[in-house]
Amino acid sequence: MNEVIRLVAQFLVTGLSVLIVATLLPGMRVKRYGDAVGFAIVVAVLNVIVSYLLGLGHPHLSVELWRGLGGMVLNALIFLVAKRFVSGVEISGCFVAAIAAFLVSVINSALFHALRDLLR
Repeated sequence: MNEVIRLVAQFLVTGLSVLIVATLLPGMRVKRYGDAVGFAIVVAVLNVIVSYLLGLGHPHLSVELWRGLGGMVLNALIFLVAKRFVSGVEISGCFVAAIAAFLVSVINSALFHALRDLLR
């Protein structure tokens, strides 16, 4: 599969994960699927920026920073910043953002596993 098409497919699947989490999690709302996809794109861009800034460009240090509780806090903060860029996404606070980030990761893993043959 073409790399651009694969990237678009990943954003579409992640948008679906965001929409599912918003449906299940009180304190998070997404108005439209397009907002969820836009949110997924903003989160991805912020993850790259924060990973580079905190990891100083060293992949091993960056991976260590994203593990554990520190990673949950960073992902929650990224979700809170990302919601400011996408007007159709509302998150009520840091705790909800942390849970949402975790659930999006879990649902994404399940969806990507189920769709792995299509996304090759």
